[in-house]
Amino acid sequence: MIGLGACGLFGGDGGRPSADEGEVTRILGGGEAELADGVDARSADLADVTGLGVGPDGTVAVAAEAGDGEAGVWVLEPDADTVRVLAPDGEGTDASFSAGDPLVRADTVLVPTVHTRALADEIALADPAARTPVAPTDGSVPDAEQVFGSLAEGDGGLWRTYRTPATVRRAGAGDTLTVDLAAEGCAQSMPHGLAATDDGAIVADPGCRTLWAVAADGTVTERGDLPGCPDGVEGAPAPVDVARHGDMLVVADTGCRVVWAGPVAGGPLEPLLGTGDADADTAPVEDLRFDAPVGVEVDDDGRVYVLDGVGLGFRGRSLADSPVVWMTGPGLV
Repeated sequence: MIGLGACGLFGGDGGRPSADEGEVTRILGGGEAELADGVDARSADLADVTGLGVGPDGTVAVAAEAGDGEAGVWVLEPDADTVRVLAPDGEGTDASFSAGDPLVRADTVLVPTVHTRALADEIALADPAARTPVAPTDGSVPDAEQVFGSLAEGDGGLWRTYRTPATVRRAGAGDTLTVDLAAEGCAQSMPHGLAATDDGAIVADPGCRTLWAVAADGTVTERGDLPGCPDGVEGAPAPVDVARHGDMLVVADTGCRVVWAGPVAGGPLEPLLGTGDADADTAPVEDLRFDAPVGVEVDDDGRVYVLDGVGLGFRGRSLADSPVVWMTGPGLV
């Protein structure tokens, strides 16, 4: 099911660290330098991170708090070894900008925030000075205590999760669909990451410790194929984020401290990353160990990116010195 593709390097001389085939490399975070524009990526202390996004070309965006407590979005581009700030811009920052999982596209980054009347803020990668609220077509985003979450594009619309209320929403051309996941029989629902499919979305719910499949018509089914933790790992599954690459689904599970992979259409999930005992900056895929993988993305070349080290109540921050972003070599899924 899971195979390694052609050997190759990612990035060039003077750029960010590269991952060969079959290796996983730390590319962002784990250091002690205050997060700021121009800081070396591997020297940065990511401190409090609320989201991870990766674009088709491998552009990485993290939502995090800087040393001054302001929430912002920082970008690490494929040919760079330092981070670049997208927001805040340092002048007149909107106090309600508290970012969730960014959605990185070719020219822009969409960021779910605590704006209650917008699905997200849109920030141009080339000119990040201005942020443009992206509103749903009918303006019906509900007031909520925590509306930041994750974003995914597919099926002609924009999907977004909301933590409070526990809902997933799709805004399309002329229509808006809202699905109450807490009404599906699990009062602890805490929808977080999601990935668009050909006919809906897959939602990771660590509160209910499950994956939901939400169809374009609002029908919800629970995927019953989430396995128990691998041998030797204490705890229970807690899927926090999902990503899609072709017909493959990749799942970050902070409870089992593992990243799973399996068919989007359903079927068994198998461990992909995190079942080893190594915590070096670069390690073979089979040797890497996670503290708390809470974000996962895949670029167009099949490189897998994992945000590790923030527990969301399932694994404490004390397990990791600092959150980091890992990157595999090409063609992993």
